[in-house]
Amino acid sequence: MGDVARARGDTATAVAYYESALRQSPTYMPALIASADIKWASGDKTGAVVLYRRVTNQAGPESAYGQRAAQRIAEAQGSGQSPKPPEKVELKEEDESPPPAPKPPAETPPNIDTTDLPGFK
Repeated sequence: MGDVARARGDTATAVAYYESALRQSPTYMPALIASADIKWASGDKTGAVVLYRRVTNQAGPESAYGQRAAQRIAEAQGSGQSPKPPEKVELKEEDESPPPAPKPPAETPPNIDTTDLPGFK
């Protein structure tokens, strides 16, 4: 929904959708990179670089997302003007802890009903 709002030029709605997605899944790359791109386009290079660094840390510099983020970080550093630090940064509680680790797959095979298969007794 964020991408649709952004394509329609409704940046405020797009930002709200991306923020909602990131609250539910802080590592969701499409929302993270889109949020960074919106900050970049609005002139908030410092805020964008913070998000781009998260992208490279989470996705890796070799991934498509990581390459795009690294390019933007390099642009910010090579512009001759270092981005100004934000006046006030508030970390939310969910930002301070890493996302929970995925659960390991179950070791038991799934219970699949095969009674309707030919030759089954």
